Amino acid sequence: MLFFALTLQPAAPVVDGFPEGAFWRASKEIRLTPRQAGVPPSMGGSVRLAGYGRYSCVLAQLPEAGGRISARSFGRNPIWEKDAMESPEVEDRIEFSFESEADKTTVAINPWGAYRVDGDPAGDVLAAARINRDGWRVESCVPLNPGKLRVRAIRIRARRPLAPEFQWSAESEVVLAAGSAGSQAPVLQPPVLGNRDAPLEVGRVAQLPAVVAKWEDPAWRKVPAFQLPRNEAYPRAPRYSTNVKWMHDGKKLGLLLRLEEPEPVVARAGGRDSATAGDDHFAIYLATSGSAIIEIRINSVGAIYDARIAGPRRMNSQSGWNADIEVQTDIRHGAWYARMDLPLQQLAAALGETGVPPEWRILLARHRARRSGEAAEVSALPALGTSAFRGPLRYRAMILRDAPPDAVAKIGNAWKELPSTGLAHELAQLDSRVWSALERRNPAVTRMVEAQQRKRAQEAIRAERQEWEEVRTRQDWECFRDPRIAALRESVGQFPPQRPPLDVRVSGRYSGKGYRLENLVYQSRPGYYVTANLYLPERAAARMPGMIIVHSQHFPKTQGELHDMGELWARTGCAVLIIERPGYGERAETSTWYRQAYGSRFTFSKQLFLIGESYSGWVAWDIIRAVDVLNNRPDIDRDRIILLGSVAGGGEPAAVAAALDPRIAAVVPFNYDQGHIRVHGDSPGQIAKQFSPWLVAASVAPRRFVRAFEFGWEGAEEPDYPELWVDGMLRSQKVWGFYGARENLAASQAYGLIRLSMERVSHCFSIGPQQRVELYPIFKRWFDIPLPSEEDLSILPDSRLSTNPHREAARRQEALRRRPHAELMSITPELSAQLKRRPMHELAHEMGSKYLQAARARRQPLAPEQRRQKLREELQPLLGDITPGSVQGTRKWTRSLSGAEVEALVLDVEPGIQVPLLMLGPGTGKRAPVVVAVAQAGKERFLVSRAEELERLVRAGVRICLPDLRGTGETSPSNDRNRDGGVHFDLAQMEFDLAQNLAGARLKDLRTVLAYLRTRTDVDSNAISVWGDSFVPPNSAGLYLDEIEQEVSPEIQYRSEPLGALLALLAVLYEDGVKAAAARGGIASYLTMLGSAFTYTPMDAVLLGVLKVGDIADIVAAAAPKPVLFEAAVDGRNVIVDAGTMGRMFPAERSLTVRPERGDVAAWLIAQTKP
Repeated sequence: MLFFALTLQPAAPVVDGFPEGAFWRASKEIRLTPRQAGVPPSMGGSVRLAGYGRYSCVLAQLPEAGGRISARSFGRNPIWEKDAMESPEVEDRIEFSFESEADKTTVAINPWGAYRVDGDPAGDVLAAARINRDGWRVESCVPLNPGKLRVRAIRIRARRPLAPEFQWSAESEVVLAAGSAGSQAPVLQPPVLGNRDAPLEVGRVAQLPAVVAKWEDPAWRKVPAFQLPRNEAYPRAPRYSTNVKWMHDGKKLGLLLRLEEPEPVVARAGGRDSATAGDDHFAIYLATSGSAIIEIRINSVGAIYDARIAGPRRMNSQSGWNADIEVQTDIRHGAWYARMDLPLQQLAAALGETGVPPEWRILLARHRARRSGEAAEVSALPALGTSAFRGPLRYRAMILRDAPPDAVAKIGNAWKELPSTGLAHELAQLDSRVWSALERRNPAVTRMVEAQQRKRAQEAIRAERQEWEEVRTRQDWECFRDPRIAALRESVGQFPPQRPPLDVRVSGRYSGKGYRLENLVYQSRPGYYVTANLYLPERAAARMPGMIIVHSQHFPKTQGELHDMGELWARTGCAVLIIERPGYGERAETSTWYRQAYGSRFTFSKQLFLIGESYSGWVAWDIIRAVDVLNNRPDIDRDRIILLGSVAGGGEPAAVAAALDPRIAAVVPFNYDQGHIRVHGDSPGQIAKQFSPWLVAASVAPRRFVRAFEFGWEGAEEPDYPELWVDGMLRSQKVWGFYGARENLAASQAYGLIRLSMERVSHCFSIGPQQRVELYPIFKRWFDIPLPSEEDLSILPDSRLSTNPHREAARRQEALRRRPHAELMSITPELSAQLKRRPMHELAHEMGSKYLQAARARRQPLAPEQRRQKLREELQPLLGDITPGSVQGTRKWTRSLSGAEVEALVLDVEPGIQVPLLMLGPGTGKRAPVVVAVAQAGKERFLVSRAEELERLVRAGVRICLPDLRGTGETSPSNDRNRDGGVHFDLAQMEFDLAQNLAGARLKDLRTVLAYLRTRTDVDSNAISVWGDSFVPPNSAGLYLDEIEQEVSPEIQYRSEPLGALLALLAVLYEDGVKAAAARGGIASYLTMLGSAFTYTPMDAVLLGVLKVGDIADIVAAAAPKPVLFEAAVDGRNVIVDAGTMGRMFPAERSLTVRPERGDVAAWLIAQTKP
């Protein structure tokens, strides 16, 4: 123990997180030392203590390479984030405890400056934190009673990707002297985090007017209105305006809203706390200095949803909380109106305030629901460019002023003003929609791609059904099965991969009633370790059955139902190995918070697709290696290896592993074959090549298989293609019958139909007692495994399940039976120091680099034109069908502008796919150069955000073609692209399942547009250029925190939009007639997507196995000697790639212009049109 005295400092401290200054100069630095074996001493940091009157002041300097902290909470007294309710907290923090003979006060602070106080300090605690590239610093002044104190500092570095929790500490006995060192109190000046816009000011009135939804209400006449911008990174004026007026009277916040709506409203919810999220609605998000958020939504018929949102799982809402909100709405022709009063005292109390504070944080949002032929539009102030609205550090400050409403600062428009004159002004104001409203709705153009994909899928399914009708013998079946299983093997990538030594290491041993527990790790791939828990009988037989259990996508391997199974089956004489999936728990590679692992699979899929692998394949290989672990034990009966895949995604890799590994004697994949054609979209070609879940499961015949369901028979979800549904069980009986092994086919189910009701359903998180009850006699019959004891049969459903009517009894039962999570961890600090664990992206990067090097070596001996042709040939299978379609255009309308003509047309590319486009150019009919401009955001965004550049091109005599390729612009199904797992992600994955590629399909559209242009008499077919652009900002190179789902950090992580740039480069590669290409905001290299566990590149820019063929630099090199401009390129994290790195990546060609900054693309394109 260290002993030191608190030094009384003469100058008042400024609590700002800076260690510099006179206050700390005389204080003694105390090193934090490890509390566990294996914790690196050099990473601990140091603390300083000093006294100032009644304040004990502390300063901590905590090293963290690159400033890569882990923090999610904010404000005062948060509940620290967890990945599971029973798990340790997963936020970095430092805890200071001050203990006297009479009391104890503890203050814990995280890197964002969120602080939690436990105890009874003698006043308000002041705390600030600051992050830099070397780590983070904390400063705090805690008012305490004078006297002798024991002070302890504990630094907790939360569990990280592939690293366990580390702790360091220091402690001392000190004396805090009575009296005051100075008359001035410590000053709190924390760093400004997040939104730095000017505060929104609300004026005050003596009393709010009546709640009447009337925009012309005289009481509101002098209150200035403001508008919400579109919720975009670079916001624009919305298509449908939202006007807001507000005032307060010190007790309530009153709002009056006018929401433009030319069509019938979408309103399906009508009760309190009903599902208004899918309706047209207006939402308010409020926060103060506390750690909670209030969400309030009203729809157009006045239905109210209000909820308090708080930790430890920030994405969860407490909708049972209700405030006395008064609302009236009125639907009129052209708009709907709303008037609402919010009780400030109630809101403040729910946010942890004792009174009504003058300053709040607020976000206002209007959601106009999706209509037939039109995507949803979201407007928000502030505009975040993301649908994650639960990060209050991103909100605007709101100040309740005492001045009248017409005297407070006016709120201006949050979007960039459009050009005010000339052609640029007319272009920015032009309605870019090609189809009329009726044409857009019938059929819905925003569902065009989805509908066409579904039709193609139906054709493949129908072909499979017809072929199945010819299966009459075992030989027929095996001829039916074998090519489909071969396609499955191809989809998982290199199989089998390298099989290194298992290197099993046991990190902990425990014993319980009738069982022993070993926490262990084993090596699946070189440096790629799987964490697991092995349950063994207290007294094992010479040869016992071995079970492997794969957890669900809900929680990691620490989830309680998994360990219920481990214990009870160990007591029956089995070895039970519970393995952890990549991305979860101790195998987290992104963020360790709740549901982040669920989102990480999207990142894994994108990254593995680049090298021709799949996430399902990697998990299946982990399972196959788990079979190796069991088979290497002399006490395991190799003929009795049983594999169970939990509900909610555990069944898929289990079934794939069983299909690929004949050593698995029986497989029980829950919810896997529910009549679906595809599962989770992570198996490329699964629809086109017809290896459905049923086929994969049936391929294990004549081995043992249980068709298991979490609920009633196929009760979780409806078939994805009900019109083509077949009875999978009857099919399976036929297959097992071919082998005379129908006794090896069984079924298990629980009860309920969850898609209709959450009441009286057998929900679970992994495999609960209701799901196990029918498995016990099956295992007894097949493997002579004894039935569980009466005590084990009496286990109740998990207490966390809202559907469990016996939650209190279950909670008491679990407290006696289940082990704490700390005893289920496999990676200790000591073991972590010994293991050289490698993340998935690092292994993929190594593989991708080797593939890329080999591909380049293959083409190197060829002449330039031969290399170009070879690259085309090798890329084409990855892109799919890119042959141009029909060149027949249908004119829809024309407009005359100042010095330009606009023509709207539609091209029929292929059945079910149309491309709307605008032709813009000089009014003359003379042949002219043309620039085809493409982007994910479509032609409307070009017209608004590039109006001045477009005008300059037109003035230079250049025609412009603005097409919306399938699923973009006017045909986009959603305007929300800043997340994975949404509709755009699904469209891209569906193309992979159909053995095609969405980027390739869009290249087909673009090539069709180019073919059409060559037929026009007003286009110089020898002077066609392509301009691909992006309309999202890059991320900061100094991003301290990456997030992949439900983001809340002060820094917004934007997804890149490289589609336009990628298509421009591919066009110049495949189209000999394209003269030049300008690519802005594209990805500089696919290999950079493997440089981090995080990638913000969208799935629709991914080419399956691209790194086996080439990278962006190869496409650019093959374009020479055609001029190419490549600017503002980003890496996989959407960070601008600097000039030096770009210079090393790309060849030094006279025809290539590379620049890291955004430049004048119009000037460059005009220069290329000159002879």
